[in-house]
Amino acid sequence: MSNVTNNTINDTAAGKPLRRACDLMKTPEIEKREMLFDEFWTKGELAILFGEAGIGKSLLAMQLADALTRGRPIVEYLKMPETPLRVLYVDLVLNDAQFCRRYKREAGDGEIRAYEFSENLIYDRPPEGADVAEWIRNAVDANPLDIVIVDDLSVVSDTDDGTRERLRLLLELRKLSRVHGLSVLVLADSIPSGYELTTEAALRRGRVLCNYADSVFTIDGLDETDFRMIVQTRSSGGDRFWTENNRLYARVSHSASGLLGLVFPKCDREKNGLPDQILRIKELRDENKMTFRDIAEYLELSKSSVHRLYSMWKPDMDDVEVEEDDEAYEVDEEEVEEVDEEDDEYDDDLEDPDDSS
Repeated sequence: MSNVTNNTINDTAAGKPLRRACDLMKTPEIEKREMLFDEFWTKGELAILFGEAGIGKSLLAMQLADALTRGRPIVEYLKMPETPLRVLYVDLVLNDAQFCRRYKREAGDGEIRAYEFSENLIYDRPPEGADVAEWIRNAVDANPLDIVIVDDLSVVSDTDDGTRERLRLLLELRKLSRVHGLSVLVLADSIPSGYELTTEAALRRGRVLCNYADSVFTIDGLDETDFRMIVQTRSSGGDRFWTENNRLYARVSHSASGLLGLVFPKCDREKNGLPDQILRIKELRDENKMTFRDIAEYLELSKSSVHRLYSMWKPDMDDVEVEEDDEAYEVDEEEVEEVDEEDDEYDDDLEDPDDSS
């Protein structure tokens, strides 16, 4: 019970004054939002990154960890800290050998070279069978850390569903974020979304986890391509910036530094660059009057991918002059496997009105 005496509000249970809303609004440090990954994730927040298995969540998360430990942005127009931070990456998916293979590549001289991570990046995992939440809590207590990344929630399960165990871990991470001021990023698998853009519904029962996060964003892709799209689904820090109508585009590739991750185009942040492939499909469809099936065969993509890329075009995009990384967005026709239209599970659902074949 609280008492009001001499214009002072006291919490008799805690033995300390309660805060007034008007005083809180005058706190200058609260007004400042420090972005860790642009509008997707800010300092002190618990964020969730979800997407179907194999889409590139871990690549992006490790790429973020690497950039944050070096104090430099992934690409110049994405707002990220300029001061190196200390990151704990908890990998519950890969073993050590798999991790090392992922971040080694053959150089031009035939020599196998390993990527050199910053000493500010701690990479570890709890012992098999250990309580993940307790292990992370002990790691945070014993080490000076700024950020914790957990990859990923899908393996945290003692039951067939696993939602209860994942929620328990998420609540513990939320507590660490609030008590220690940590910034936390948690990865989660979702079911394939098919033709539509991935939404929180793809998490099925795990969607309830999003209610306990400060920020949620998803990474999505296109069939038979390296194209990726990153979109915010919710943000407690303000309006969403990277939305369905302003998607952040990228392609899975090695960066100039040699790190396997996402390569982003050079573009105007306010009007995100559209991959050349989308404009190309738009031109073939509208000006050359080609059917979706013909375009798919010409570009060696599935019909569903062509239809989806075409639907992503917006009227104002033709007027935006964007300097893009042509190499990053170029679809190598020799690398793209030929798609059997009859085996494409989506083709039958995407009837082309002017295609009678």
